[in-house]
Amino acid sequence: LGGCELRGGVHLPPVTSAEALPYFNDPIYEPFWAACAAHNMALNMHGGANLTYGPGPENFAMTLAEVDWLSHRGLSHLIFAGVFERHPKLHLAMTEQRCHWVHQLLDDFDSVYEHTAKFGFKQHLPRRPSEYFRSNCFVGASFLSRPECEQRGEVGNMCFMWGSDYPHNEGTW
Repeated sequence: LGGCELRGGVHLPPVTSAEALPYFNDPIYEPFWAACAAHNMALNMHGGANLTYGPGPENFAMTLAEVDWLSHRGLSHLIFAGVFERHPKLHLAMTEQRCHWVHQLLDDFDSVYEHTAKFGFKQHLPRRPSEYFRSNCFVGASFLSRPECEQRGEVGNMCFMWGSDYPHNEGTW
């Protein structure tokens, strides 16, 4: 690149199976995480996972039921694998998503973290998962409801970005 510093971000697709793409906790990604951190390139997980369950009337409902989880599934891989511990300047933006899941998921992650402490996990990951989220992660809340907005302070106001999702009808523009 002739000394140019890369700017921008890298999209991480939803990983639905290890056969399709290694999970983000796989050591194979370590050079990639290091390169992204070294060049200030944020990671991005985008809402949506190109799900399809056939032509039936249940297709849309099943997609809505699972898309949130698949859109941020890789977050647990990055946090628990210590990616943000090893690369504290690496950032993740989860965009075009609802954000109702953030508060409960961080509570769940912290609970798992405390439970695994008796197995020496804190030596691998010295900070609570919610702390890594607050220092390294952002949510582009394109579909922010009033209750979600009111809970943002419990998660960390600085972790939320407003997203309009223009021109999609379900957006807030």
